[in-house]
Amino acid sequence: MAGRSDLDPLTEEIPFDKIPDYGLSCAATHLKGIKIGVPTSLVGKLEPEDVKFFEVAVSVLEMLGATVIHDALLAEGE
Repeated sequence: MAGRSDLDPLTEEIPFDKIPDYGLSCAATHLKGIKIGVPTSLVGKLEPEDVKFFEVAVSVLEMLGATVIHDALLAEGE
């Protein structure tokens, strides 16, 4: 997920208007050995249909070889 959100005031600090195509940036990168922290404890704050998309995205990352660290904690203020 990327971009500004009315539910997260910190996203107002994002320094660009057009969201980069992060998928395109990762297309040539294999994910084996990459660790990705996922704050899964925050998923309950999403709409049910967004939870499905989130879970699929995490599954795809794992399928592509990434090590997903579930319940990663964010530092205070992040």
